[in-house]
Amino acid sequence: MTLMKPLLFTAAFLLFSLNLFGQTSDIRNFRHGKFRVPSDTDGDYVIIRKGNRQIEFMEKIGVQAVFIVNWKSDSIYTLRPAKNSVRLFPRFPKNALITVRILQVKEHSYIQLTSSNFDEYKYTSEIFKVED
Repeated sequence: MTLMKPLLFTAAFLLFSLNLFGQTSDIRNFRHGKFRVPSDTDGDYVIIRKGNRQIEFMEKIGVQAVFIVNWKSDSIYTLRPAKNSVRLFPRFPKNALITVRILQVKEHSYIQLTSSNFDEYKYTSEIFKVED
């Protein structure tokens, strides 16, 4: 019986570790690529994320915005509008910072919670990866 406890602990630890490391590598697959965000109200928009830049195309209104990406961890990153993009959004202050937290990873998408330093609301959305 005394041997059983360490074995159970080791098995539980290994399963937890495999799940944790598997999720981390899945999250990393979403650091770059082309994504689509469906929206019934504003029209779909496309995100292209490469390196520390993210370009967003709002198809319905024909606007393109550029953001600087800063990964804080595997599941949290911030977006700061590039200089030229700030003027596209009059409600964005000059020091605008958007924080994105990846809550759940699926095979071809992830669920994110978005907040900012200029809006009290938090938004949950699903982002679909369409290309690497």
